[in-house]
Amino acid sequence: MSETNKVAFLGTTHPHARSQVRTLQLVDEVESIYFCDQDEGAGDAIRETCSDKIADGSLSLDEVLTREDIEFCWGCFNTVENGPAVKQLLEAGKHVMSEKPVGISAAVIAELCETARANERTLSVCYQNRYRPIVQDIRRHLAEEAIGKLMNMEVRMVTSQVRYRNPKHWLFDREQSGGGILSWLMCHYFDMMRFLLGQEVVEVTSLTGILNGEDITVEDTASGALRFESGLICAWNAGYLLSMSREGFSNASYDTYFGIRGREGSLVWAGDVSAPSLTVTSTRSDWNRSSPSRTIQYSQDKAEGYGGLSGRDFVRQFFRAALHGEEPPTTGEDALQAARIVEACYESNDSGRAVKLVEA
Repeated sequence: MSETNKVAFLGTTHPHARSQVRTLQLVDEVESIYFCDQDEGAGDAIRETCSDKIADGSLSLDEVLTREDIEFCWGCFNTVENGPAVKQLLEAGKHVMSEKPVGISAAVIAELCETARANERTLSVCYQNRYRPIVQDIRRHLAEEAIGKLMNMEVRMVTSQVRYRNPKHWLFDREQSGGGILSWLMCHYFDMMRFLLGQEVVEVTSLTGILNGEDITVEDTASGALRFESGLICAWNAGYLLSMSREGFSNASYDTYFGIRGREGSLVWAGDVSAPSLTVTSTRSDWNRSSPSRTIQYSQDKAEGYGGLSGRDFVRQFFRAALHGEEPPTTGEDALQAARIVEACYESNDSGRAVKLVEA
């Protein structure tokens, strides 16, 4: 492998395609980008906006599979098609970064994880939030036990109503997407919980509904509770609920909250997505008693691409993992664990009981 690489980008009509492609254009590890889509002209809008590093024309999946000079691929097909495509790519010796949820079910994702291991390929999932400075700071505080034994967590992930997001999009068709607000957006928060705590979810309770009044077949509203390995309990709420919002996917409005409470303090992440704040409160003896509560204000960088500068760091780590054997930013197993939580939410809603998660 060379230090600059050719990347095949699969699925140029995905809501995140434009910003993900822009990130690839801005990292030194990428030499050129080849679009792969069923519609040969699907990538024209991205190419017209910014043609940097984008190769002419479009490749079929079969062409990508047989191109030995393309060793990295980015999966952005709709969910039902993405899983089988990723499996073929891994079997063909490609390293793959995929949009979440990667596959239509946890069973499909488990198979992809095994395929990646069998072929010694790197499989990652686009949970770029892990690299946000505020997330890294919360993780550090928890590792340092700044708030003592953890007891409770509250999480809210509320965004624009379905009417602002094109109800006819495949994301709102269960046969193509596999799920709604849980598998499309709340999965990011399920992953962040695991990442921050270093623990797995052992029990799930959930209620879901289709309440937006649009002709869709996936849940648009959900609430529930999680129990983690340590006993910590998390109450969460998710939904397409904001009545006033900007149109589209990339510029949608959000109302989010992340609170963790321990015996000796709390960590509260609140505020606008683009300018959040973190308030740390601690009664520990080694914490400055004259200032037990401190608030840090974060300003999102204005850099282009998905996730700005931290998003680029995330992508660079994916390349370093494949090229030099370093730890990837996320793994297929991370996608699998998030999918298991989502499926447990559906099972809990349907059965009316708590669902215990058991390792496969």
